[in-house]
Amino acid sequence: MSSDSDSVIRTLVKGGGILFIGFVLELSLSFGAKLLMARLLEKTSYGSVSLGIVLAANVSTILLFGLNIGVARYLPRVNGSAKERGLIRTAFVSTVPVAVTVAAIIYILSDPIAIVVFDDPSIASELTIFALAIPFAVLMKLGVGVVQGKKLALPKVLIRQIAQPVSRFVFITLALWFGLASMGVSWAYVASYAVAAFLAMYFVVRYVSLPGTGPSTQMRGELFSFSAPLAVSSVTMLVFSGIGIDTLMIGYFGTTEAVADYNVVFPLASVLTLVFTSFSFIFMPVLSELHAEERGDELRRLYTVVTKWIFLGTLPLFLLFVFFPNEAISYTFGSNYSEAGTALTVLAVGFFSHTLVGPNESTLNSIGATKHVMYDNITAAVVNIMINFLLIPTYGIIGAAVGTTVAYIILNSLYSYHVFVLTGVHPFSMAMLKPGIGGIVIGLVVYFIVTSAFQITPLVLVAASLVYAIFYTVAVLLLGGVEREEVMLVLSFEERFGVDLGPLKRVVNRLL
Repeated sequence: MSSDSDSVIRTLVKGGGILFIGFVLELSLSFGAKLLMARLLEKTSYGSVSLGIVLAANVSTILLFGLNIGVARYLPRVNGSAKERGLIRTAFVSTVPVAVTVAAIIYILSDPIAIVVFDDPSIASELTIFALAIPFAVLMKLGVGVVQGKKLALPKVLIRQIAQPVSRFVFITLALWFGLASMGVSWAYVASYAVAAFLAMYFVVRYVSLPGTGPSTQMRGELFSFSAPLAVSSVTMLVFSGIGIDTLMIGYFGTTEAVADYNVVFPLASVLTLVFTSFSFIFMPVLSELHAEERGDELRRLYTVVTKWIFLGTLPLFLLFVFFPNEAISYTFGSNYSEAGTALTVLAVGFFSHTLVGPNESTLNSIGATKHVMYDNITAAVVNIMINFLLIPTYGIIGAAVGTTVAYIILNSLYSYHVFVLTGVHPFSMAMLKPGIGGIVIGLVVYFIVTSAFQITPLVLVAASLVYAIFYTVAVLLLGGVEREEVMLVLSFEERFGVDLGPLKRVVNRLL
């Protein structure tokens, strides 16, 4: 590859590593909070809290009408402080009063909602508390949109990846420590939204301008026109999130305990997207640059390399969820949820479909094919909802898992088709497929030996994982998984941390 390509690889690796650390922090805190709740609350209480979380997240997203994303993307295009103030003021005036009104309605009607919608009057108290989180959630998301539109990266990280998850984890820990049960946990969520909202407003006032002061230019028509497609995409993406339509439909057709089960397996399965999400974020601007400069060969090569990294980095955990789902649940969230193992396996297949085809959505967004993304999202969302209606009443969380997995596979197929048609890029390479097949074969052998000769315990699983890791690493090295780009990875770490990786470089170079 050329020196320009090497530079692109190094940029990608460094940026991906930084984002990876940020996502690990946020995901660890969020995962840890769910772990504490699932283990220390009664299953019905955890289900009630999960429904409240869904209520606050979904209602706030719908009420925003995509204006938070619209502000973030439209604000850099606005010239003049008056237009900036008009844009920001329009966003706040159009959403915050509505959010307060809707929150008040839910607060007042929490009992009928609990009885009529979820057939469980016991969750009314949690719904009442989470209704108070809706205005704070709207303020937080709008504030993040404003600072993002002003290209202030640090405030966004402080709000979304530090302040909210850290405060949420601390408040939940305190609530559980003092035995406040689901009510205390519900208030902990509201408090974390409030902390993030106040911090977001501080940054808006500190670094931008006070939306209610100074002359402004009316921007309502432009902002709503720009945000409408984004609103459609935001709402459809709720269908695919763990706090989306699946949880609501399980709550409607099933029980609060089933909601708790699903809100254990979904975050566990979503761990499979950690590497994928980290590289997708950094991949999009790099790809935009390559596409704008018409460097098609480098674009195609970069896509296959990134997909290989994502796929090979995720495969071991995917096999663990497929081969030992009950144990994965029992050793993390507790044995009370182990019967949800089948749903975990099904969801793992859906999440793994992302890693198999690479950052296809980021590619479409980076080349401006946002309409394709919107139509693909709508198609997959409709399929998901239809399958949920058909399967959840009979099969419960397994039906919801099937719906999500089928929708993910359809979505990734559509994304990848449009990526190939528009750019000629596809994700597959022998450097990915050969080590991948080798890793699967090794996984099958280890699984057969472990289940035949041992009783499954945490110690046995750890030992089996270590054995698998050794043989898998050897397979990746011997079957062509290491290419020139991996040398760039080694050099990037050497440059960044000032360490001598000479022996490792010699090993890698011998394999090229």
